[in-house]
Amino acid sequence: MIKETDDMVYLSIKSKVSASIGVILILIGSLIYVVWREETLLMFYWFRCLGLSPIVDILREQFAFVKAYLPVWTYCSLPNSLWLVGGILLFASIWGDVNKERNIWCASLITIAVGSEILQSIELIPGTFDVNDLLLMGIMLMIVLLSNNIRPKENSDEENPQTPVNWIDPDDITISCNREFG
Repeated sequence: MIKETDDMVYLSIKSKVSASIGVILILIGSLIYVVWREETLLMFYWFRCLGLSPIVDILREQFAFVKAYLPVWTYCSLPNSLWLVGGILLFASIWGDVNKERNIWCASLITIAVGSEILQSIELIPGTFDVNDLLLMGIMLMIVLLSNNIRPKENSDEENPQTPVNWIDPDDITISCNREFG
């Protein structure tokens, strides 16, 4: 039988929060694309085929006025960065402390996101290369890496030492924890 520890509860809560934030970021990125991107994109053809055009048209009409107040990068570059970070948070929540698998999936996602942008620049895949996409992805990745490296204060009470959570090194993306089995 597995004995639940505070570390496990903390990881479970962190995983749920990470997954929730990941899904929210992916949905926001998708909504930005649907509402403010050009209707010549392939996804709008899919919407027509699926009979979703009326819903998409209503969304686009309701939020069209906002686009005039937004900088171009918010609807051209931000969605890709939100998808990337959302995906990383989802992978991190799925694998938790399984570093090898988690890191492979996260690295694959980063490679696909950055690689597709680079391949657009040399016209090997369709799309428009934008250096802002790469810059924003880099900024968002740094925020994720830095936010997951905040460490709790060490317990200075020598009579009552507590085992701290096993925190990651700067090369990892999420925390891991010790699990006690009994």
